[in-house]
Amino acid sequence: MKTLLLLILISANASWAYQPEHIKQSALQENIPLSVVNDLLTYLESHESQIENKNYVTFVDFRKPSSEDRLILINATTGQVEKYLVAHGRNSGENFAENFSNIVNSKMSSLGLYKVENPYSGEHGTSLMLSGLSKSNSNAKIRSIVIHSAEYVSDQWIAHEGLLGRSWGCFALNKNDFLKNIFEKIKNGSLLLAFK
Repeated sequence: MKTLLLLILISANASWAYQPEHIKQSALQENIPLSVVNDLLTYLESHESQIENKNYVTFVDFRKPSSEDRLILINATTGQVEKYLVAHGRNSGENFAENFSNIVNSKMSSLGLYKVENPYSGEHGTSLMLSGLSKSNSNAKIRSIVIHSAEYVSDQWIAHEGLLGRSWGCFALNKNDFLKNIFEKIKNGSLLLAFK
């Protein structure tokens, strides 16, 4: 009887667990390179106990212009995809992010793998801290690179300017998208990978 109960509990919990194949399939359908997907999955699987939030993973595709949805949020259990606008650093380029840096005060975006940490309220309101997990973004905390909302991230801004405004290197999102659709899903320990 105890064995049967244990099996039922394991089966129930398994339905909530992240599914690497679902993540991979959805990411590849979004034209994310296999090497990029594998980098995230390898880290997730080898550091599973340190990743508190395995419900969602996020990719930021800096091959795309800022005027297109290039933040790709994947439900790690079902593979469901959501896409959103995200701005890059002002010194990384205009509509396209071409230059990247890990240097303090560079005002550029950094590529690599990040851990999305705890929420806080700062200059841009509700925001999410980030830790850089790659050599290319190891100074994320020193540089105060975070996820926050900004008025210059909107379809209206694109219609007027032809591109999004730019941050000082942070991942700046549309306020409604961030607070209503993204914040609760990625806070407190999920992974984000920015690539070019």
